[in-house]
Amino acid sequence: MYEIVLGFLKRMGGIGKVMLFIAGGCLAGAILVGGEGRMAFVTTGIALSIVGLVFYLIGRQMGGLTGLTKHMLATGLPGTATLVAVSDTGVTVNDDPVAALTLDVAVGDGIPYRVETRQLVSRMAVGALQLGTRLPVLVDPTDQYQVVVDFSGGAVAGAATGADSSPAVPGLSGAKVGSAAELLAKGRRGTAVITAMQDMGDISDLGLQEATAAGADDRVFVIQLEVKLPGRDPYSATIGHRVPERLVGKVGPRTAVDVAVGRGDDQEVAIDWDALQA
Repeated sequence: MYEIVLGFLKRMGGIGKVMLFIAGGCLAGAILVGGEGRMAFVTTGIALSIVGLVFYLIGRQMGGLTGLTKHMLATGLPGTATLVAVSDTGVTVNDDPVAALTLDVAVGDGIPYRVETRQLVSRMAVGALQLGTRLPVLVDPTDQYQVVVDFSGGAVAGAATGADSSPAVPGLSGAKVGSAAELLAKGRRGTAVITAMQDMGDISDLGLQEATAAGADDRVFVIQLEVKLPGRDPYSATIGHRVPERLVGKVGPRTAVDVAVGRGDDQEVAIDWDALQA
């Protein structure tokens, strides 16, 4: 039943376009045909225009909820997503619910980033949506936050649980954890937008600071940034960086931050957390 509904929703937009085309022909015919026959063409054209527009709008809206867009099917980048949260929106289509999904998405070897989306889910698949489940997705290459879950593919083989629930991310080799203060004091000032971040754990658990020291409950993240320096085009940088405990869960993809960049290395970036209002 789920596949039948998806197929119908996918075709509704196309059916609406055909009806609008026929309606245009009827209205054109009304201009060419005189006498009593003109009113029949006008009436038919108006009726088809209304129904066709409704079909087109519903098809476009529902197609978005199911992910069934020609653009996504033709150009979507395959990836995987870990289910972080799921809730019912109260909307159903043929008794199938539209769910609100929070996903940690990764394409290829990229750093996972968080996305919130809504999508139609088969009632048969709802029971399988357990937190930590990994699912195949398609990602719009022009907007990484436009993500569609391919429920027909089921869970990704080897769906992780427990300590292995996060997709693999780059390690912290070479990350300048602990050098932020000096960099903020002497570096080139600029701004950045966080595009992705992955939690690596407590700074004390990672052996980077004593458990009894101040800030031992801060966490270390692998953070991907889009950095903008005055007079320069934006560029990407990936860093290992401390995140104060007060900001954990409050910052993420799309958060704008002030940064300082090393004078001899554009990839040496420190985030000025003190300038950020939480």
